[in-house]
Amino acid sequence: LEAEIRRVERLATVGTLAAGIAHEIKNPLVSLKTFAQLLPQKYDDPEFRTSFSQIASAEIERINSLVEQLLRFARPPKPIAVPMDIHEPLEGTLSLLATEFTKKNISVATHYYEGPLTVNGDSEQLKQVFMNILLNAVEALSPRGGGEIEITTGKRRRWSWLNPPSNSPLPQGFSWSDEEAIIRIEDNGPGIREAHLKYVFDPFFTTKDTGHGLGLSIAHNIVTEHHGSINADNRPGGGAAFTVTLPLLERQEETQRGESHEVRAGSVP
Repeated sequence: LEAEIRRVERLATVGTLAAGIAHEIKNPLVSLKTFAQLLPQKYDDPEFRTSFSQIASAEIERINSLVEQLLRFARPPKPIAVPMDIHEPLEGTLSLLATEFTKKNISVATHYYEGPLTVNGDSEQLKQVFMNILLNAVEALSPRGGGEIEITTGKRRRWSWLNPPSNSPLPQGFSWSDEEAIIRIEDNGPGIREAHLKYVFDPFFTTKDTGHGLGLSIAHNIVTEHHGSINADNRPGGGAAFTVTLPLLERQEETQRGESHEVRAGSVP
C-alpha cells in the first residue's frame, strides 16, 4: 500500500509538472501565432512591425526563462561547498533586497544566534534559497505597505540524516556535528491555506497570477543537495513561516577535545 501511494504521488507530481509546462508555454505561443497570422496582411504597417518585434522578443524570452528554470529544477548544479557562517549568504540576500523592502515599506527584524553557525555550503546557491523565500514573503504582503518580516537563526540537535552525506568529502580539519543550524523566515501576511501547505514545494504550484511556481521547488532541491530540510507552516498569530535546517560543521580538534574529556569523565570512579 505504501509503495502504491508513493507511485500515485509521483504520477501526480509528473502530471502537475506536465500541465504547468503546457500552460506556461502555450500562452506565449498563442501570442506568437496570432501575430504571425496577421503578419502577411499588415507587413507594410510600420507600427505593426514594431509591435510584433517587441512582443515576439518578449514572449521568446519568457519561454527561454521557463526552460532555464526547468533545467535548474531538473538538474540543479552540485554545490561547490566550503565552510561558511550561514549568516553570510543570509546577510548578502538581505542587502540585495534592501531597495525592494524600502519601496514596499516592509520592515525586517533579525534575531541571529550570538555566534557563527558554520555549514558546508555554496554561498550563491544558498542566497538563491533565501532570495526565493523572501521574495515569496514580499509578494504575500500587502502592497499598501506595513508588512513585517522576521528572521531568526539558531541551532538544535540533529536527530537523523534526511539525505546521508556519504559522498560529500569535507574540507580538511572539519567533521559533521550532531547539531544543525535553523533559519526561520516569517511574515505577517495572510499565510498559506492549510490545503496548500503540502504542495508549496511542488513544481508549478502557485496561487499567484504571475510567476512559474518553480522558485520554492528549486529552493527545496538546493537545500536537499546541502543535506538539509525546508518546511512551510503558518505562524500562530497569522502569516507564513519557512524553516530551513542545515547540518553544522565542527573543527576536528574540538571533537577530539570533547571525546578525550568524555573518556576522562568516564574514568572517574
